This record gives sequence, C-alpha cells and structure tokens, in this order.
Amino acid sequence: MSTNHNSFFFDDNHGDALQESFFNNCRSIYDTKKTGLHSGVCIVGTEPGCGKTVLMSGIAGVLGDYSGKVRAVKPVTYSRYQKSSPEYSFISNITRTPVDYPSIHLSFPPTLSQSEWDQIIMTGTARDAVTFIELPTTVATPLSFEKDGFNKLTHEWYTTTDLIRSLGYPVILVAKHAPDALEKLSLSLNYLQSGGIQVLSLATVETNVLEAQVMDRYISKDDFELFMITGTGVPYLGCLRYSPSISVQDVSQGNLKRTVEECLDIMVLRRNLKLPVVRQF
Repeated sequence: MSTNHNSFFFDDNHGDALQESFFNNCRSIYDTKKTGLHSGVCIVGTEPGCGKTVLMSGIAGVLGDYSGKVRAVKPVTYSRYQKSSPEYSFISNITRTPVDYPSIHLSFPPTLSQSEWDQIIMTGTARDAVTFIELPTTVATPLSFEKDGFNKLTHEWYTTTDLIRSLGYPVILVAKHAPDALEKLSLSLNYLQSGGIQVLSLATVETNVLEAQVMDRYISKDDFELFMITGTGVPYLGCLRYSPSISVQDVSQGNLKRTVEECLDIMVLRRNLKLPVVRQF
C-alpha cells in the first residue's frame, strides 16, 4: 500500500484557491512544530457507528462556547446524501458551523481525484478557527483506489490514515464503550502510530446501553481509564455516557454539551489547541 499520496503537490492548473490552501496548511504545520499547538483535530473511529459524530459535535460545541473560534466539519463520508443529511444538521446545530462546504459521498470501490483530495484539505483548513474534522469509518478504511490508463483498478490505495497525514493534524481516536473496546483501540492506535500520526487522546462513547452495562459489570470506568493510560501512554478523555435525549438521526442534541462537560476531560484538549480563552473552565 502506498502512503505517499499528499495534497501538497499541485500542477499549475489548480488555481489560486488551492495554492492558498497549500500555503496555509504548510504554515499551520510549521506553526505547530514551533508552538506545539494545533489548529485542527481529526476525529476517527475504530469501527462505523462508534459515536464519532456525537463526540465531535459535543466537544466542538463546548469549546466553541468558551472561545468562539471552533468549527466542525465532515468533508467526506461513505453515507449517501439522504442518510447523512441529519448528521450534517446535527453537527451544524450544536457547533454553529454552517454547512457551506462541499461534501464528498463515497461508494465502494472509492476513487478520489486529486482535486477532490485537495478539496477535503481545503475544507479542513481555516486560518481563524480550530477545525474538528470527522473522517469516515476506521483508520484503515480505503478512501481512494488508483486506476491505470485503461481505467482499471491498480494495487495502489489510500486510507483514512493517509488523509490524516495530508491534513497534518493529530487525532482523537474513538471507540464504542463495549467489552471489545480495549483491543479495538489498541489495534487502531498501533496502526495510526506506525503511520506517523500523533494521537492526542482516546475516548469511548456509550452507543448501546446493554453493551455499556456489560462493560461496567466487569470493568469500572476508573479501571478502564487506568488500562488505557498505562497500556497506551495516550491520554484518555473519558467515556461519553448514553442519553436517550441525544439522537443524530432525529437531530436532537438533548443535554449533549452538559454531558460532555461532565464526562470528558476537556482540559486535555485545551492544552494542545490554539484556542483563545473567553471564559474560564
């Protein structure tokens, strides 16, 4: 598998907008190396339906209330437009991010053009705000298969991790809070780190009440946190508990932001993001 797909390389026909995006992204990476702070974060999961949308929206919504300089986007998805429309509304309602950016809806086998790849990078780049970017399915999901001159699929493909590398942002890795969370987080974390991706933190989400109850019966949340910290060396934000009043498909945010503040250690993120302080935690 190739890992060299990089949106930094343009031909001369892409226009001023892409060249400006290239310049801004390079400057963002340079500034990050200089200051240790990040202007964006990728949200990626260990499996589909693990709670990425809810977690990202809640965190971005809370941090936006404190600084006003936060946006959350979902520039590429495997869902069809009709199915994903509530997700975009949910994200926008909570984070106050207008859905004024193009979104790419993939089907299998996916084939992204260079201009589409660059478009995703542009959507995830904002000079005046920290951007949370939700990426599809898992860390190893194919996002683009290369084709040859005869329009046949080749042996080259690019994954979610390749896209993260092009964006130049660190990651929050998310899993369902379920009995297999430890192994799924460990496998995905190893995959990301072997690809040179910085993982800012881990998090779990109670997406299924029964699975969460089984988990709590055998491993308390305090013990799970210790397992994560000692076993991975990566900060654990916490477990976002289940709430029947929160529904992405019904575009119902319920008590999401309050639940995020109660369940997650937001200070772990504040220390790593370029966020001005408007009110204190």
